[in-house]
Amino acid sequence: MLIGFQTANYFARAANYQTSIDNWSDAERKVIENYSLAEFNRICSDIKGAGFTHIELWMGHAFPKFMTPYFADELKMIWQNHGLDVYSYSCSLGDPVRHPTWTGLCFETAKML
Repeated sequence: MLIGFQTANYFARAANYQTSIDNWSDAERKVIENYSLAEFNRICSDIKGAGFTHIELWMGHAFPKFMTPYFADELKMIWQNHGLDVYSYSCSLGDPVRHPTWTGLCFETAKML
């Protein structure tokens, strides 16, 4: 079994920790709107500093709508520079019948990562 850290644990950081799990969707939107490679680097540094070597990458930190091969490579380089391994990508697949494009984007993102 791998013991890892879920990057979604940082969902409140973008809201300066002025949110709660009850406001998950608002906090998630702020993460996605304000996300940067520099922020991901800080998150990976924190996780490694806490003693973890494995992470589950949350879609808020690798959002399918904005994912490109270049961005995926940049994310990989950051987590690898911190000595971290990604064992899972968590993405809400939504309704694949009503929104097949979104579901496809989630799988394409996972493959790039």
